[in-house]
Amino acid sequence: MALPYNRQLDANDVLTNFANMIISIEMRSYFIDQTSALGKSRTAGSMFGNTALYRYHDITATRAWQGDAEAATLLELYRNPRMAEQDIRIKKSRITYITVSQYIDKQAFLDGNGWSKFAGTLVGVVGDNKKVFENGLYKTFVGNNVSTLATCNIEVDLTDIPAATDPMNIEATKRLASQRIARAIKKVGRDMGDNTRDFNLLKYLRSMSLNGATFIFNGDLADEYAYIDKFIRDEKVDFNGEYWTPNYFGDNGAAFVSPTIANSYARIELNSDGTDNMKLTPAQITAGVYRIYPGGKIPTGVTINLTDPANAGLPLSQVGYIGKSDVLCKIYFPEALPFMTGFEAATMFVNGKSLTDTHFLIWNYNDFEYLADKPFITVTLKTA
Repeated sequence: MALPYNRQLDANDVLTNFANMIISIEMRSYFIDQTSALGKSRTAGSMFGNTALYRYHDITATRAWQGDAEAATLLELYRNPRMAEQDIRIKKSRITYITVSQYIDKQAFLDGNGWSKFAGTLVGVVGDNKKVFENGLYKTFVGNNVSTLATCNIEVDLTDIPAATDPMNIEATKRLASQRIARAIKKVGRDMGDNTRDFNLLKYLRSMSLNGATFIFNGDLADEYAYIDKFIRDEKVDFNGEYWTPNYFGDNGAAFVSPTIANSYARIELNSDGTDNMKLTPAQITAGVYRIYPGGKIPTGVTINLTDPANAGLPLSQVGYIGKSDVLCKIYFPEALPFMTGFEAATMFVNGKSLTDTHFLIWNYNDFEYLADKPFITVTLKTA
C-alpha cells in the first residue's frame, strides 16, 4: 500500500516509453451515525420567534364540604399558587462550508461521471458536519448531565459480590450482579410511579412510569453485565435502550483542568492541538492536526488555546470533561430534552475570479436543558 499516493505512474514492462494507465478512481463514501434518541428530542422550531415556553402547575387541595356555611366564602378566588414557566431559547448559530472548483479540478478526472461523484461527495460534507456536531453535542449532554436530586442518582453497591476467579463461576457472578442492578432500577420505577414530588426539580406532585423511558447504557459496562437488559425486562419494565461508547459518560467538566488526564474528552468543537481555528494552517496540516467534535478524545498533554470569539472566556469545565467508568446508564425522556432548529440555510457563493463555488450551511439551535418536571436518572455501579 502506498499512502499517500505519490502521483507517479508505472512504466509499462514492454513498452517502456509508455506509462500504465489508471484503471479507476473511486471517491470513498462513508456513513455518519446519529443516535435515534436525538430524533425523539427534536422539537419544531421556527424562523419567527426564538423561544419555546413550557408551563407547569401543581395540584391544589381539597377540604371537607360545610354545607350552607360555604355561602360565606362564595366570592373568594382560588388561584393555583404553584405554577412555573421554563423557557428554551434558540440563541446559538453555526456555519460549515466547502469549496469546489468547477474548472481546474476536472482535469484530475477522465470524465464528467467521475467528477460528479467526487464533487457530490465533497459537497455532502457540509451536511455530515452538522450531523456529527449535533450527535456529539447531544450525547455529551446526556452522558454528563446529572440531576441535583439525590433520588435521581442511584448507586448500586456490588462490593459484596466476590470476584469470580473460577471460569465456571463467572457467569453466575454476572447474573447475580445483573439481577441486583435490575431490581434497583425497578425500585426507582416503582417509586416514580407513585404520586410523589421526589423526582422532579419543581417538587410538583407527579406520577411517572419508566415504561417508555429511554435507557442509554455505557456499552462496555452493559457488555460486562450481559444480562442487565434481560433482567430489567423480567422486572416488567418496558424500555427503549441504546448502547453508547463509554467516552460520552463523564463528570460534566467538574475535574477538567487541562488535558493532562488520559481520559479527557471535548465538550466543544476544537482541534487536536488544542486550538479551535476552523481553517487549518499549512503547519497544522503538515503536523497531522485534525478536528475533534463533542465527545471526541483530547490528546493527552496538549495546551488549550482557544481564539474563536464564540469560545472566548469559556471556563475549562465547559471545554472538556473527564470520563467516568462507573456510569452504567442514563434514564430519561427524550421529549423532555427539546432540541430546536429555527432555520437551516444552504447557500452557495460563486467566485468568478477564482472559478470556484463555496457551499455554506448555516443553522441555529438551542442549548440543551432538561425540562424541570421530568426525572433524569443516573445509575452508577460501586464495585470497590
